[in-house]
Amino acid sequence: MSRVQAVLQRPTVRQFLKFCIVGASSTAIDFTIYMLLIERLHIDRVLGVSLMVGRLLAQFVSFACAVSNGFYWNSRWTFRTEPGKDWKATYVRFVLTNTIGLALNVTILSVVSHFVPDALTSALAGRLRDPDGFLGKVCATLVVVFWNFTASKYWTFKK
Repeated sequence: MSRVQAVLQRPTVRQFLKFCIVGASSTAIDFTIYMLLIERLHIDRVLGVSLMVGRLLAQFVSFACAVSNGFYWNSRWTFRTEPGKDWKATYVRFVLTNTIGLALNVTILSVVSHFVPDALTSALAGRLRDPDGFLGKVCATLVVVFWNFTASKYWTFKK
């Protein structure tokens, strides 16, 4: 058995891979809704708020949709919780875990989008209305995935 195969046989590694697959679908939902609200629907203009407030509103809406997807698939497939067993308590823990992840996400999104150098966004400037926000969202996603997995495994879905 190769080293890669041996690593893939470990339960935590397999859970992490499943978590990442579920997370990829949730991330796709999150990014799609966020970008739709910012780039196509111009939520900030529609509501008469600043782009910064629009980013936050778009993030909260996209988060709610993505977290619902994540709970369903992580509870059923990744961590295989029994249907009905402490469902409400598990859901509350999941929402709390992801709310902390959201706070991290919004903080990182705001900081990175505020301080990102123009040189990094110049290639995206012609394609996106808010390239700084997009790069902030990418950075935030890369950090928050590790928080969410660790908290989900050892607290939210702990058996």
